Amino acid sequence: MEPLDNENNKENNNSDSSKKSRIFEFKLKPVKVKENFEYKYFNKLTDVLIAFNLLPFLNENEVKTSGCLDIKFYNAFIRFCEDRYGSLNLLYNINLNNNQSINQDELYEQKDDKGHYIKLGIFSVEHYSLFADNNWNWKEDKRYWNKIVAKNTILNREIYNLIMVCWVDVNQTITHVFYGKYKLYLNHCVCNIAKLSLKLKVFLDNQLIFETQYPTQEQKNLCRDRHALKDGEENNDNRGQVLPRRGTPFFRGLRIPYRARHKVELRENRVDKDFITEIEVPYDEKIDKDKGHAITVRFDHNNGDWKQGWMIDAFILEKVLGNMNYK
Repeated sequence: MEPLDNENNKENNNSDSSKKSRIFEFKLKPVKVKENFEYKYFNKLTDVLIAFNLLPFLNENEVKTSGCLDIKFYNAFIRFCEDRYGSLNLLYNINLNNNQSINQDELYEQKDDKGHYIKLGIFSVEHYSLFADNNWNWKEDKRYWNKIVAKNTILNREIYNLIMVCWVDVNQTITHVFYGKYKLYLNHCVCNIAKLSLKLKVFLDNQLIFETQYPTQEQKNLCRDRHALKDGEENNDNRGQVLPRRGTPFFRGLRIPYRARHKVELRENRVDKDFITEIEVPYDEKIDKDKGHAITVRFDHNNGDWKQGWMIDAFILEKVLGNMNYK
């Protein structure tokens, strides 16, 4: 399987370009001999011994720092990374064909979960979970949900837009999440969904660890700053207008009022990445040495009102590098 082309995702992460992990060239350096050096530290400890007998006992930050000490430790760092990186496809059960090696910072499909894609760096891990690949109530009923083309989607695919519905149970689960700290993001648009109309819940191994009402006014304001038409602007192709402009739609015999004053017209259909919360996954020897932990992100209706105007693409889980020791 070739790395997935992801131009939209690159555009979405322009603001985070300075945070992208460096792509290392796995190449050893020749060791320089210093004949008049009075103290030869570690002169009997080769870079191979350092890589496989010392570095595994250090945490992530210490391993990275050790590579800057001298050429021997740099070579040990490279050997350590080559060995660790070569086993990542097995650890995360990546879908690879013909023994293809993993390229850093490319998205690959994870075999066990629907809509789960992973981007791997030397130490960084980013999980992407697409809601469109799962099922929920009324998903295929075109009275309530429709597929749209939008900018900044993770895989440049169609995503789901909420036309109008009362009952919401949108959810997605991923496995192969190993211990550490993670930041949770949503790739979404909440310009035209009512404030606090949904409950956002996060589960770790089926245990609720985070719950909040969604979307907040701050999220709506930020989203409208990015997406809403400003005075004097025009939406020439009208692709951004995914809500009814006028009239009172009917659903199962109910007359639903359309409050135009609460809606905004969009420049275009577009989703963007917003931080939600930080998650800490504790170490469990049995789980972490098997398929890892399971993370579920779920949306439920917060009230009996009809909801509309929500574009949802994916949740993103990014590992936070820190003082985490290898097990």
